[in-house]
Amino acid sequence: FTIFAVTGVAHSINVIDGLNGLSLSIVITIGLALSMMASSLEDGFLVIMNLCIVMIALGVLIFNFPFGKIFIGDAGAYSFGYVLAWSAILMIHRNPDVSAWSVLLCFFWPVMETLYSIYRRVVDKKQIAKADNKHFHHLILNWVTKSQYFSGNIRFTNPIATICLLPFHMVPSLLTISLVFDSEIALFSICVLVAFYIVSYKVLINRCRLVNND
Repeated sequence: FTIFAVTGVAHSINVIDGLNGLSLSIVITIGLALSMMASSLEDGFLVIMNLCIVMIALGVLIFNFPFGKIFIGDAGAYSFGYVLAWSAILMIHRNPDVSAWSVLLCFFWPVMETLYSIYRRVVDKKQIAKADNKHFHHLILNWVTKSQYFSGNIRFTNPIATICLLPFHMVPSLLTISLVFDSEIALFSICVLVAFYIVSYKVLINRCRLVNND
């Protein structure tokens, strides 16, 4: 299970790496949440470990956002995901009272995006590993690009789409910080967020279809 979890989280960071600054901002959000959780547990090692991840990601973000001067690529995405996954595992191992659901909540966005991508490809009878342009961030980008305010200028709509997605991955991380020991509410929060994600995805894909038809 540990191998499955680590590889799954590592891959999920790569899955969401579709817009300038998106994967890096999510890495930073998760890293900060884990460091604050470790701080509340007085676990200095994990505080420093996660702050190092945050600082590395910030250093790259300066050049990646908003106009994508450099990219982290597959190697960067998998590296960030791998270290964050092990940080979460160490958090639970070193602090048995910590809620595992709360730690999972911190990774909600990349994990949910990956699992839902697998689900919809299975439903559509497509190869699970085959890339497509129907990820949540692609739909946001499509919606922003088709907006009358930007006239399809991808140079600006790409970073704007990233900004639009900030609340979606910041809210789970904020909940993580406040639900360190509360498994029941953390699990309930995950269920609510799953429902919200699915409804939001359905609404967004219908709007994109209407815009494209127009």
